[in-house]
Amino acid sequence: MKINANQLPQKLKQSLELFYWVSGDEPLLVDECADQIRQAARKNGVVEREIFEVDGRFKWAQVVDANQAVSLFGDRKMIELRLTGKLNAEGQKALAAYFEQPNPDNVLLMLTPKVEAASTKTKWFKLLEKNAQWLALWPIAVAQLPAWLNDRLKQKGLGIDQDALQLLVEKVDGNLLAGKQEIEKLVLIAKGTNIDLQTVMNSVADSARYNVFDLSEAVLKNDHKRAFKILQGLQGEAVEPTIILWALSKDIRVMSMLKYASNHGQQTKAIFTSQRIWDTQQGLYTKALSQRSLNDLQQMVRFCGLIDKTIKGQFKANVWQQFDALVFAWFNAQGMIMLNQALDVSE
Repeated sequence: MKINANQLPQKLKQSLELFYWVSGDEPLLVDECADQIRQAARKNGVVEREIFEVDGRFKWAQVVDANQAVSLFGDRKMIELRLTGKLNAEGQKALAAYFEQPNPDNVLLMLTPKVEAASTKTKWFKLLEKNAQWLALWPIAVAQLPAWLNDRLKQKGLGIDQDALQLLVEKVDGNLLAGKQEIEKLVLIAKGTNIDLQTVMNSVADSARYNVFDLSEAVLKNDHKRAFKILQGLQGEAVEPTIILWALSKDIRVMSMLKYASNHGQQTKAIFTSQRIWDTQQGLYTKALSQRSLNDLQQMVRFCGLIDKTIKGQFKANVWQQFDALVFAWFNAQGMIMLNQALDVSE
């Protein structure tokens, strides 16, 4: 049965079910729902907890064994499955067997990435939906973030001025965990029940903490403003250039391989598999294919080699300016011309 996050607290008060499935790509939302289920389970005498990290090499027989095992102390147990990718055939078969012979002493909690639309038409999905309480959680869009933050503040008994809310949105910059942490700080320093602009200015540090995967996503999404903002943030936080180069060069190499396959009528599935690109990320690469030609991508690969020489001291240049040039070339044809000129000068 599909339920939403707002229904979960009431459902848990009514009864604790044997199967829960939480899907989504926003860690904070997934963790909060999972925590509610765990707390309800403990209140219902589910004391033990067995956690399985499920990847492509996972042996599903472990789940069967865990379900059949009898606790030494007669306690109820939660079996928690944390999937990083798509549920494979072995997993589908194991869960089907699990549902056929459920152990009333156990609660199964399965955490997965978001479910692709095509998967909802499959037999295994319908089986899971029939047997489990399914929470499908979606990321908070940028336009929804002000309302999300405002609702969180209301739950804490606080109101907020519009200009203060806009500043909070800007500082959080889509990072829900940072938003939660900032709200907790505001609760501690709030004078009265309303948050004004000065309170936010005094409280909110710049929570837009980025990593190289944020940069990769922004580039693939063709979001040039966010990409340069993240790159500037990475420089300010003294992130190792080697790590940034690794992320950018990996994406550019994958895009080059995909572009070559597409130009020659070849299947791209094998490339995604060999490069360990999860289903949840493949759409980004596919959409980005139209942004640059194969020749441009191959030139970018060469430029990554030049940046590598700079990092190793084999070529004299400002590595951060080189990163700027590489990202600019991705978004702009003129930037691509400048990148080619830089390559010519370096030879």
